[in-house]
Amino acid sequence: MNLQHVTVLARYELAKSAASARGVLFLVLYGVVWFWILWKLSAGHANLLAKPEGSMIAAWLLDPVLAKHLFLDNPP
Repeated sequence: MNLQHVTVLARYELAKSAASARGVLFLVLYGVVWFWILWKLSAGHANLLAKPEGSMIAAWLLDPVLAKHLFLDNPP
């Protein structure tokens, strides 16, 4: 599969999603969630993840060993 095929498929899926109210709602919520996450990380909250308190939050979402390896052994 080359880049042109991927581009055509991505355009088709976005156009199909934008054609329905449910698709537009999904795209808006998806965009808002990612905007909020990236905004918080750019505002200095990435350093919080390098602290033990941040790894406890990540351990709630991920495997505790994986969270320790991601955030304490390799801080952002």
